[in-house]
Amino acid sequence: MKGSTWAAAVIGLSLAVFVAGISGVTLCLAEEISDTNDTVSKAFNLRMDGHTDAARNLLEKSIESGTGGGEEMYELARLQFYLYDFEGAKKSAVSALMKESDNARYYSFAALAFSYNAVTLSKKPETRSKVQDEIAGAVRMQEKAVDLDPANTDYRLRLVELYRSAGNETNAKAQAQILAESDPVYGAVAQLRLQGSKKSRKRLDVLRTLLPEYDTNALLHETLFHEYLRAGNTESGLEHLHRAVKLDPSRVVLFLRLGRHNIRKPDIGLAEKGITLFLEFKPEQPAPLRAFAVNSLAIVKRMQGEKNTSEKLRSEARKIDSHCWTTFMPPPRELFQKP
Repeated sequence: MKGSTWAAAVIGLSLAVFVAGISGVTLCLAEEISDTNDTVSKAFNLRMDGHTDAARNLLEKSIESGTGGGEEMYELARLQFYLYDFEGAKKSAVSALMKESDNARYYSFAALAFSYNAVTLSKKPETRSKVQDEIAGAVRMQEKAVDLDPANTDYRLRLVELYRSAGNETNAKAQAQILAESDPVYGAVAQLRLQGSKKSRKRLDVLRTLLPEYDTNALLHETLFHEYLRAGNTESGLEHLHRAVKLDPSRVVLFLRLGRHNIRKPDIGLAEKGITLFLEFKPEQPAPLRAFAVNSLAIVKRMQGEKNTSEKLRSEARKIDSHCWTTFMPPPRELFQKP
């Protein structure tokens, strides 16, 4: 893959990685986890409380003892992913599949690890030759997830994104059509993903026509939020953001996306508002997301010239979670779903 073709694939994959977190995040607190697998539950609880190292030690001991199964390998993959070890996450997810080859969730997460690894490899000239293989690996894994769970609209939407990233417009359109036939909202979102970053009033028109019948659909309001931001209409975007979170409180991470979007814009006042709305939301969210939010607020304060406050917030973020996620957008939703 060379020249403009290679660049287009990476840009498309970066978009796919970004939108991976757009659908509702199934956030959960430690006490909500069942005890069906004690080691996995404890490790997940520790990670949600910001004790990543302790979670890793617990999982590695279980796996080394030979008692660990697919769930342990999957949880280790999620932990490695959070630590930016995408290559390790990919290998652990594949190991989980060797133990449970019919688990669609494992395949979909493996695809996510391949995707993030591809974006990472694309940033260094000496590793760019490996990007195409990683994209192909992501596609294969997501195809298998859809084969195993064909009714899962989130899996199929991700496949649309990955096919587009790989330059396979025919398959992307075919999957988008399947979504449109089963769920008009997902179908509309899929069509927008096929268009990529193109700006057009028609994008909003398509979504607005669905509102009379699907006004209680959180995904629709979430997508309208993003599209209004793209169009520069912040006021309307905020209306749909609040509506989406009201309909589905698990989408509270959208407040963080609002904050980070406006750090880049920049609209520092709106950035601070979005981050503050997230931090004030009840119930309190998992430590990794709170640490990300506090660190984001530190960036805002630094941009406002409040250096001392910024440093204090950075220290606070590390106290919440010493392995604070520092990429531009929040960690993906898959890291917070119940084991």
